[in-house]
Amino acid sequence: MTVNRTTLLDLPVITTGTESGVWGDYTNNGLTQYLDIAIGGISSLTSANFSTGALTIETTEGTNSGTNIVASSAQYATFRVSSLAQNSTITVGNTGASLGRSYRLINDDSTYTLTFKATGQTGVTLQPGQTALVAYDGTDYKLVGTIGPTVPVARGGTNATATPTAGAVAYGTGSAYAFTAAGTAGYVLQSNGSSAPTWVAASTGTVTAVSVTTSNGFAGSSSGGATPALTLSTTISGVLKGNGTAISAASAGTDYLAPPSGTSILKANSGGALANATAGTDYVAPGTATTFTALQTFSGSSSVAAVALTNAKEVATVSATAATGTINYDVTTQSVLYYTSNASANWTVNFRGSSGTSLNTLMATGESVTVAFLVTQGATAYYNSAVQVDGSSVTPKYQGGTAWSAGNASSIDAYVYTIVKTGSAAFTVFASQTRFA
Repeated sequence: MTVNRTTLLDLPVITTGTESGVWGDYTNNGLTQYLDIAIGGISSLTSANFSTGALTIETTEGTNSGTNIVASSAQYATFRVSSLAQNSTITVGNTGASLGRSYRLINDDSTYTLTFKATGQTGVTLQPGQTALVAYDGTDYKLVGTIGPTVPVARGGTNATATPTAGAVAYGTGSAYAFTAAGTAGYVLQSNGSSAPTWVAASTGTVTAVSVTTSNGFAGSSSGGATPALTLSTTISGVLKGNGTAISAASAGTDYLAPPSGTSILKANSGGALANATAGTDYVAPGTATTFTALQTFSGSSSVAAVALTNAKEVATVSATAATGTINYDVTTQSVLYYTSNASANWTVNFRGSSGTSLNTLMATGESVTVAFLVTQGATAYYNSAVQVDGSSVTPKYQGGTAWSAGNASSIDAYVYTIVKTGSAAFTVFASQTRFA
């Protein structure tokens, strides 16, 4: 007869019309008896059940002729070990069957440990005298709960079997907690740096007798025996220091760092005394002319302007040069460039940060810069015929919508350019030409 069985415990599945005759034996031997040990059964094991400390438990099947239940049947609810000859291991050998259930484990041996695990895994190890509940997590068996004889430190216990006496103090041993018995009243604990602390009298140690008077700013006095006290060499004021036998006045600069005199901003002095900071060198003082060599950003807010200027100056470069060819306009050098000699030909203006810095590097997307180029014209006028940024041609947006095609004779032509960075190496230039005469 073909017997269908459950996935985990290999129990026979009762189907309609098969309960009589031979099927009744399968029911008793393969279902009833197995449910009995699966719910309340205890398999008591000793060293005789372990081969060199190892035992593999397997799911067994009841048949028509017998239960086949043995000490290593994995269906047992509880496994209890005792009289072990060495540290021992129980391995659940079934690939699928029985792995998914929980087990109660009792290590009644007084000397050796018991490890319970899935095949190829590390499992859970019970100390002598320990009882535990374990469950399968899909890979291995994990500890659900444990009692006696100790609770590990990692689980909030002491990992110690000793019962502390009243007034005892716990100390760590490296793997557990031990206890130092209560000491004599008034004693204090003294560490030895490595093992159990000891109780010692509060007056133990070498202390110099000291007397203190109220004229030195201290109240009360004591002397003699092992009672600690302080003696002032003189009546003093200021910062005090000890010299091994008495207290005296401390010296500024030798015994402590004294702050500088006067009212000023202080600065650190490479580990030495604080010093007065220098305006213009260490900080920017209000009302003091200061040259900034780094970019200064004034952000303001959505309701407050970033800068309010009553007046401002811009740098202009005045040069006795005639406009011709390609003229590099360095925006980091000036805001206004003025050529005072008559232009000799149409010219190209190339905007850049400087000879070593491109305008693309100098500016971020969404920023703009505005500059002016003043060109002196003679009887024959010339004009700015091309515009570049970092050596690349840019067609400007002209004021009025039409590109100029000539200059203005016997005049000064003022060209104003607003350069807006719209992306990486992408610029829009707004240009105008105005005659001054």
